[in-house]
Amino acid sequence: MRHRALDASQRAALKSVIRAELGRGESLSAIDLGAAFVDETRLVQAAVGFFDDYDLFVCPATQVPAFPVADEYVTEIDGVAMRSYIEWMRICSRLTVLGVPALSLPVGFTDDALPVGIQVVGRAGADLDVLRAGAMIESALGLALRPPLESLILQPPPERFVVGR
Repeated sequence: MRHRALDASQRAALKSVIRAELGRGESLSAIDLGAAFVDETRLVQAAVGFFDDYDLFVCPATQVPAFPVADEYVTEIDGVAMRSYIEWMRICSRLTVLGVPALSLPVGFTDDALPVGIQVVGRAGADLDVLRAGAMIESALGLALRPPLESLILQPPPERFVVGR
């Protein structure tokens, strides 16, 4: 697969943190890329071994609940600094490189009415198993997929919706 470079206007339209990630990727050498492919192969082999023993892997969909839209990304989780945009989403990026089917499923809300979800992950080629498991979990939980209205009513409106300030 061939990729083409973004032109200046396309790059300028991206968030600064995404431009930084692109720059980091563009600075990688052939040796860096080769080492990354070796690491990826090891991860895929480990996943194959995992799915020899287990049908599915279920884990949180994100490492933290939703955060303010004005924040570029989460910069710290449980006292651990997140150095980049990609780093705060490790729970997803580590699974993405495996090339296995996964889905995210809402399963509830925090006390502040923020959505919480899980990922259901299966072995390579087991897309239908993942979809069936997701449907079973959704059915078993019987969750309304909306935050409780009373918790939204009790919260002050976001600044951007307040008129006259």
